[in-house]
Amino acid sequence: VNNNLYYVDHKKLANNGNGLPPHERNELHAEKERSRAEHGALLQQCKQTGAEAARLDGEPRNEELEVELSSFESTLAETSEGLEVARGYAGNEKHAKGLQKAIDSLGGTWRKRKRNCMEFLLNMDEATDGKVDFKKCLKGEGAIDIDSDEMAIEGAVQFAQRKRPKVLSSKGTGQAGPKSDANFVGVKLGAGGKP
Repeated sequence: VNNNLYYVDHKKLANNGNGLPPHERNELHAEKERSRAEHGALLQQCKQTGAEAARLDGEPRNEELEVELSSFESTLAETSEGLEVARGYAGNEKHAKGLQKAIDSLGGTWRKRKRNCMEFLLNMDEATDGKVDFKKCLKGEGAIDIDSDEMAIEGAVQFAQRKRPKVLSSKGTGQAGPKSDANFVGVKLGAGGKP
């Protein structure tokens, strides 16, 4: 059996056994404080990273964003098409204003002519003491045969009714008002030139 015995002479320890020398103790305390400060900074950084991770976890994923992006792109394409159509309408606006001006001008001319004709018929009715009846002339049954708007429209409507079969009424179909007709004849305008 091989036994070894060792002994230590404590008098030969560094700093006579009083621990670390002062300069090393100071370095150790400084290193300890630096480690604490670094530990606190790392803890703060860890908290910030955790908060950022929680925020990022609440945001949509790439797959969700791709789906949302595709829906936005399709909406943008539809809006662009609508914009092009709207720009076409904006070009037609000048043409529409010109047409409205022409319609107003023709309506004014029509009202002026109708007023002159009515005044003439009323004067004839008064001058002939009823021999030339104003109302009969407008209906086409009087002494003066005139083509009034009412008479022309009424004659065209009667002719159309004789030529084509009667159209079923729109009751029960959910449609109200007059239907569009290829055989449209005319509109009776009121005193203001409006239908």
